[in-house]
Amino acid sequence: MTTRTFDLAAVLSITHSLPIEAGPHIAILQHLTGIEFDGPMGALLYRRPCRHWLLETHPGLRAVVRPDMPEEDYAAQDRWVKEVAATLGTSTLDVTPVPADRCQPDDLLDVLQDAGALERTHTVDLDGPVEVPAPLAAALAPLPAAPPSRVTTGYATREGTAQDNADACRVYELADGTVGAAVIDGIGHGPHTSRTAPLLAEVATRIAARRGPLAGLLTAAELIADPGADGEEADAVAVAVRMYPEPGITVVNWTGDARAYGWDGERLELYTDDHTVGKQLRANGVALEIAREHDNWLRTSLARATIGTVYTAGIKDHVVLLTSDGVHDQIPHDAMAALVREHAADPQALADALVAAAGADEKGYRDDATAVVLRRRVEDVYSQEPPFPPGYGQAADDDPEPRTW
Repeated sequence: MTTRTFDLAAVLSITHSLPIEAGPHIAILQHLTGIEFDGPMGALLYRRPCRHWLLETHPGLRAVVRPDMPEEDYAAQDRWVKEVAATLGTSTLDVTPVPADRCQPDDLLDVLQDAGALERTHTVDLDGPVEVPAPLAAALAPLPAAPPSRVTTGYATREGTAQDNADACRVYELADGTVGAAVIDGIGHGPHTSRTAPLLAEVATRIAARRGPLAGLLTAAELIADPGADGEEADAVAVAVRMYPEPGITVVNWTGDARAYGWDGERLELYTDDHTVGKQLRANGVALEIAREHDNWLRTSLARATIGTVYTAGIKDHVVLLTSDGVHDQIPHDAMAALVREHAADPQALADALVAAAGADEKGYRDDATAVVLRRRVEDVYSQEPPFPPGYGQAADDDPEPRTW
């Protein structure tokens, strides 16, 4: 059975009838029962078996006594939840579904009686309007429609002309609407690269959503930090991002030559620097024709990533693009900006268009191409100062170009 972690308040809403918002309450009931409820009435039928199961699997809750608190006294309820968390030593609990043979619904009349909906008998005139008791009407009312996601996403990846696809990408949305995303560009086509790249993307994305993109990349890096028994473990470059549903700064972290762009409705801005020898030579005034010969020489990679080699930038724009070099090396910046301008309102269409536009070079070689697009609803966007101290996010001590926000 799948185990999920829930806030203590959600668990107490089942075991001790703690008043909370409908969303978390229904979510834990749906996990416990495996049923998608259309409204609160159906969920009420399963509260008793769910309560018994939670008390059985978490016996420490049996000793918890809920004090007499008015339903509208939210401060008192919050204090009590904190007191229970201190007693149990945790503010979250792992919850497993109720076994099918023990997950039987209660009788509707019994539930309504317990809810106080049948406190008095009503005589109904079948030829006239029917008066529904207020408690029953509230219990039967459908749940309000969930608001549309504030962050919409799209992603696409396409195999190149050399063996299999060594690129991978993932997008993951948390319950609160926070979105993590990552693009992994495997280096070469070793025996483990194409199999490991999706795993790295999954780990980086999920951790980025919960703990931030820096933690996401460093966690993924641990999976390939050792060369393995055959000495041929995969390596990659990567970029990861976390976008909150609320307006503000979107934080991006990267290593290698995977990139992140931002679109504010008028201009496409590159917010990352390629960690290549060619880029470093340009920054130090070396002739362009010499620097170009070193553009494929990486200074850093995911397998060697540390907190000092994974760089950080902040993006205020409402559209963020993550790309592998199979996209941004094959599409001129102006052409990429034109595609973004055309498809900015539809992240999936934009991701598809970017990957489709990445063609072959003059020798017929076409690299693996991957793009992820995240878009926060424009009406939720406003300008604010980045929550970082001065100088935070500068590319490197040896790079004279500071990061712009």
